[in-house]
Amino acid sequence: MTFLVGPTCLREVFTVAASAALLLLAVAAPLQAQPPRQDTPATLGRAAGATLRVWNRPIAEFRATVRHVSPADRAANAARRIEALPDDVRSEEIFVEPATLGDLHGALVFARGQTLFAIMEADLDPTTGETLEAVGARAVAQLRSALQARGEQRRVPVLLRGIALSIGATVILGLVLWVTRRSADRALERLTTMTHHHAISLLGRDMWPHLNTFQRVMVRLTAWAVTIVAAYLWLTLVLHEFPYTRPWGERLGDYLTALLARLATGSDADAFKAIGIFTGLMVSLGSAGLVNHLMSGLVVVYSRALRTGDLVKSGDFVGIVSEVGLLSTKLVNARREEITIPNAVLAGTTVTNYSRLAGEHGAVVSASVTIGYDQPWRQVHALLLLAAERTPRIRREPAPYVLQRGLSDFAVQYELRVHIEVPEERFRVLSDLHGRIQDAFNEFGVQIMSPAFESQPERSVVVPKSKWFTAPAGPPKDGQEDAA
Repeated sequence: MTFLVGPTCLREVFTVAASAALLLLAVAAPLQAQPPRQDTPATLGRAAGATLRVWNRPIAEFRATVRHVSPADRAANAARRIEALPDDVRSEEIFVEPATLGDLHGALVFARGQTLFAIMEADLDPTTGETLEAVGARAVAQLRSALQARGEQRRVPVLLRGIALSIGATVILGLVLWVTRRSADRALERLTTMTHHHAISLLGRDMWPHLNTFQRVMVRLTAWAVTIVAAYLWLTLVLHEFPYTRPWGERLGDYLTALLARLATGSDADAFKAIGIFTGLMVSLGSAGLVNHLMSGLVVVYSRALRTGDLVKSGDFVGIVSEVGLLSTKLVNARREEITIPNAVLAGTTVTNYSRLAGEHGAVVSASVTIGYDQPWRQVHALLLLAAERTPRIRREPAPYVLQRGLSDFAVQYELRVHIEVPEERFRVLSDLHGRIQDAFNEFGVQIMSPAFESQPERSVVVPKSKWFTAPAGPPKDGQEDAA
């Protein structure tokens, strides 16, 4: 019988005794009389491996069948011995010693003087080149960690802390899920509202339904992604707070860390290089023309500055939006002329939307006049309000009002502001209002000095009511004047 003596002289006697007991403890066989037999390599065999786990922590891997005892039975026997250990076992009381008995070479793991299990050379993985010393040291470290976790799990403060943190994490998870769902619902409601007011044309085909469907899918996928990530982080945290499940939490955390690391280094992949080249090409083309218009069209659509039916002013053009395309936007002016504005131009121009904020009070339109200082301003206010009262399609609530916009050298600038029901009738209502203003001022003999004058004429420049319908104009038919 040959012994492989341990590294310390103080443990020499104990190592010799352990080596003598290696065979019995390795196979975990009952202590009973057996016929004598010679130990040969044939006493070891290969079978399906079994992992010794203690409190969800892998301790050692058994691959060899020793004297007809399978790796699974060896692992089960070792687990029973470890489970029988008291909770007050200290880390320094757990150690490993090499031992040899005949042709059997291995290492014994002890705790408080008791042999727990044996690791045989045949248990080593030949593909990794691992050594018996390294495997034994790792088994001891893992066993110390497992027994320490077992002791912590049975402490009330540790359990209370884990429960409290788990409850807090659950509350935060519920809040995140609620916010995510509310945000997704609002985004979908906004897309539903936008569906009725947008039209994006490309080559004569309305692309908005397809784009809207794509946006809905992306909103739902984003919500699900946030939900999954939040649940994953919650599960990782909760599992990590309890000693028994801590290895599961650590594995989840390691997986997430490895995934992020792979994503961070994925820029070297061909797919990412292709995406980078494509993005650079798109940016280059965008500065030249087509993509610039497309990107501007997306800006116009997603800024919600325009929608079909809005009355807008862009630069020198005023009209009703008839179509919002990916390349251009079309307006129809008061002369029923269609105006096409490239989106690149539209995105770089100040756009006034007369319809967007009309709401329940209607859109605001204004008319300006310049009246000399010889006319009482209160009379001018009253005449302008009278003209507004006589004009159809002007709302009585909110009531019209007059502002004095400036005191120039020879006249006062007045502005009448009124609310109209339909913003698209802006031009027709303004035309009618201008006529009513002239009638009111002529009726009461007040001269309109617009746009300006430098000297007071000898007589007032007004049109008496008797000449309002001078040929070829004829008297209005019954109700025609009020219905204009």
